[in-house]
Amino acid sequence: MADQKFDQFTDGGEMQIGDQPVGLRPSDLTKNFIFDFPGLGIKDGNGNYLFQYATAGASAVNYLRFINSSAGQPVVITSGGSDANVSISINPLGTGEVFIPADVSQLTSLDVDNIRLDGNTISSTDTDGNINLSPNGAGTLVFDGLIWPISDGINGQFLMTDGAGNLSFESVPGGGTVSAGLQNQIAFYPADGDLVDGLATANNGVLVTDGTGVPSISGTLPDAVQDNITRLGLIASGMRVASGQGLRTNTSAGNTALLQAYDVDGAAYTTFATLTAGNTPTFDLNAATTLGGNTILTSGTAFTSVNVQVFNSNGTYTPTAGMKYCDAYVTGGGGSGGSGQGAAAPQVGAGGGGGAGGTSIRFAIPAATIGVSQSVTVGTGGAAPAAGNNPGNAGGASSLGALITTNGGAGGAAGPTTSGIAVTRLGGNGGAAGSGGSVNLAGTPGGVSILNGTSTFVNCGQGAPSFWGGGGNSTNLGNVNGAAGNAPGSGGAGGNSTTSNTSGGAGANGVVVIVEYI
Repeated sequence: MADQKFDQFTDGGEMQIGDQPVGLRPSDLTKNFIFDFPGLGIKDGNGNYLFQYATAGASAVNYLRFINSSAGQPVVITSGGSDANVSISINPLGTGEVFIPADVSQLTSLDVDNIRLDGNTISSTDTDGNINLSPNGAGTLVFDGLIWPISDGINGQFLMTDGAGNLSFESVPGGGTVSAGLQNQIAFYPADGDLVDGLATANNGVLVTDGTGVPSISGTLPDAVQDNITRLGLIASGMRVASGQGLRTNTSAGNTALLQAYDVDGAAYTTFATLTAGNTPTFDLNAATTLGGNTILTSGTAFTSVNVQVFNSNGTYTPTAGMKYCDAYVTGGGGSGGSGQGAAAPQVGAGGGGGAGGTSIRFAIPAATIGVSQSVTVGTGGAAPAAGNNPGNAGGASSLGALITTNGGAGGAAGPTTSGIAVTRLGGNGGAAGSGGSVNLAGTPGGVSILNGTSTFVNCGQGAPSFWGGGGNSTNLGNVNGAAGNAPGSGGAGGNSTTSNTSGGAGANGVVVIVEYI
């Protein structure tokens, strides 16, 4: 038959595609067309199916709708029917797949088997259903850049990151385990590798157990926790205490809190201080506690009297009975001044002053460090040199056993005759800084001599002062031997010559002074 439009049909007229009658036009032109599709579907001009259709039978109430659109808007395939909610199911044949275009902005949710994708949520549509994620073969499971293990660890292991995005199950170092714990416990990781029963800390709070392993977050530690923490373990960044808070004992009289550090050599903890609760709480420092290498005065090292032992020559230091600790002052011998050479005017000569010995001081030496006794060596002062053009002699070193050593001062330069103007002769260097002291002081150098042959003016070098006081005095009087050092370890003055030779002054012997606290 010839092609006809729908509105050309009359009541009972047919529209036919190919040799298939496809519908009837209703007599009421205000109503929609109703099509009665015989057969299995509609074919193209080649006899191939464009699509097939089937009916659910007389009980069918829902259907598929095709809605056209205006310019710029998408066409719509939707469902209709008498049901309030009508789904659309697309089922490929065999192992075929359903392909959805890249633009799915109109798709608000998607159900795949028992999994629903809705916005940012992946959920199961099964009641109490699990969600299983399994990579294929040697593939990995990656969440937000973190690669998770694809097999279970062993009992007691924990999940650890290597800092490069790889997670793995690892055993607790030292063989420790994590268990449910007791009520109001928290987990700490001490140096021996064992985990205290409980749970680990969390950001801005603490996970505290209720005795059955069920945790809760707490911004502060319950009193029961504070009373029963035995040890804080490895905290890389250190432990910080909030303002107004502190390290405390529990509330029972006699209970203590210890401030300890691990003694690697002794493989044990050393206690530095003890807090004790009571009617009069106490804070006691251990006798071995030091500050800057020096023992702090504690109740165990308190003294009631002071005794001083002075060594001006070699000997042996034996502590006074009951000595708890002592201070030691060790000074080397002073150098002697240089001699002066005299001759007929206008020739003059004057030697430089001798240098002072160094001084080392060590505070709060425990009695245990001194032991039964210590040998004492006192450096002798440099001997006066022979009159004439001769340099001074160095002083000797002083020591207290092997604990402290300090050095003597050098001798002053010789003073040969000269007729020059404003000529100087150098003083001897002070003794170099020693070792073993809390403070190690170098000695003071000797004074410089000044000569003027034209006016026959001479002024010998001053002997250097030591830690304990002044050296030999200088003079501008002609033909005068140098003065010897005065205070222990000080230098001698140089010889002062106009017409005759003079000798430099001897350096003073060093000294060792022990101040005992008994």
